[in-house]
Amino acid sequence: MNFIERIKKEVMVIDGSMGVFLQTEGLPSGHAPDLWNLERPDVIASVHNHYAKAGSQIVISNSFGATRPRLADYGRQSDVKEINRAAVENARRGGGDNILVAGGSGPTGKLVAPLGDLAFEEAVDIFKEQFSALVEAGADILIIETMFDLMEMKAAVVGANEVRKNVPLIACMTYTADSVTDTGASPEAVCAVMEGLGVDVIGVNCSTGPDEMLDVVRRLGEATHLPICVEPNAGLPVIEKGQTLYKASSDEMANLAPKFVEYGANIIGGCCGTRPDYIEKVCSLVKGAKPASRAKKDGVLISSRSEIIRIGSRFPFVKVGEKINPTGKKKFGAAIKEGRTDLIVMTARKQMEAGATALDVNVGVPMTDESTMMEQAVAAVQNVTHLPLVIDSSGNDAIYAGLRFYSGRPLVNSVNAEPSKLEAVLPMVKRMGAAVIALCAGEDVPESAEKRFDYAKRIYDRALSLGLTKDDIVFDCLAVVVSAMQEGARQTLFTIRKIKEELGCATIIGLSNTSFGLPDRPTINNSFLAMAMAEGLDAAIVNPYDAGMHKAVAGASLFSRR
Repeated sequence: MNFIERIKKEVMVIDGSMGVFLQTEGLPSGHAPDLWNLERPDVIASVHNHYAKAGSQIVISNSFGATRPRLADYGRQSDVKEINRAAVENARRGGGDNILVAGGSGPTGKLVAPLGDLAFEEAVDIFKEQFSALVEAGADILIIETMFDLMEMKAAVVGANEVRKNVPLIACMTYTADSVTDTGASPEAVCAVMEGLGVDVIGVNCSTGPDEMLDVVRRLGEATHLPICVEPNAGLPVIEKGQTLYKASSDEMANLAPKFVEYGANIIGGCCGTRPDYIEKVCSLVKGAKPASRAKKDGVLISSRSEIIRIGSRFPFVKVGEKINPTGKKKFGAAIKEGRTDLIVMTARKQMEAGATALDVNVGVPMTDESTMMEQAVAAVQNVTHLPLVIDSSGNDAIYAGLRFYSGRPLVNSVNAEPSKLEAVLPMVKRMGAAVIALCAGEDVPESAEKRFDYAKRIYDRALSLGLTKDDIVFDCLAVVVSAMQEGARQTLFTIRKIKEELGCATIIGLSNTSFGLPDRPTINNSFLAMAMAEGLDAAIVNPYDAGMHKAVAGASLFSRR
């Protein structure tokens, strides 16, 4: 039975702290534990052996800090491959034949942009280098631990994905006692990002003791169908006489293990301050237990750093604010040309206050550096609003710029069925763990629902071939200008129904297109919106300042086929 199948059927136990052992073995203060893989390999193997004898079924290699930036502090940055290889070999030798070895990695010690100076792609390369060495050394699993910044976790996962092939990946964030990461990510938002990136197991480790971790595990269990890994500290750390101590007893730790299983944990172990006696008691209570049943949640999941939204038939209608867009706005366009984000920030706040549930961000102005402006806009907007973002551009470079600066899981607006667009955008969406708006168009913008569906099916098939799923795609069914294409507008309604019934995918329209060139545009827009919702429309890009639109959504929600 492979690892993923196994943890769905039985709770497995992972090891405890490496540091607590190495300190008792004489690890000098300030010396990198990772270097002992080469300097004191027998000591490292002995630690793994103690945990294996205590009942651990998984041991984590002593490679938490074995990345280039961390090793550079000791002048050993050129030894990444050698140290990580030795870490896996020591774990294998100490753990024995029946133990699974998890190749471990932790933070680089640097903040990834936009919070810090480490460029996203540089961070990806750092982790890719380490994970490549761990995979080559024969790690059975990869595990990322103690990440406090979601952007660095994204970079680590992207790096791991590029080398891990079929090796399972566990991704563990660390949370404060308030159940958020140090940079403000909620457990639910972490689930959205990690699901999008395709990790196999999501987890929580370090920071707090088991009591404080219960709420995080409960929320993870409610937010995701992914297996969950839990590694609490032996209580919250305290400083006494200059030493960091962890005072939770092995009984205190172990007695909460059944509660973790109840909330959805599939793997349980320990982090700072835990020892083999902790693991032995955890084993006696939960090892081999049947994990709690958790159903897969459908719908397209997007998020900001702190809030998630699901788009689909069983969820509230999503209103995407359209106003961060320079089209037809001279002042807005001029501000973008000057590299200013003040109007963007003000507009983001106003739309949030007006009732938008997500925000479209478009900064496309001719003769400007759209990629740089998209980075600045995304960085600015995500700092002033909790709403998920839609990264909107016809330029592939600008889309990617937004993706590498966004801390949540965005929608990308958009891709169509033209081969060049498909091959540029869909792999980018897959790599970065985003979701995508897919236009029911290709070489042309068709009038008939049948032709629109044909284009949708072309996009759908290519997306699935790349590893995306129907829950990564929202189809734009094309709201056309009704004054010029009255039949085309009716065909939009048929397209919504056909995509919902035959593909089972979420749907969206850009509502304002409908009434272009006509008087009393709000009435026309909102009448069409109600009709589209009756056919199953799940979301629309709208003017959130229109009170009538909000009323139309509320009323139509009572009768729609969604």
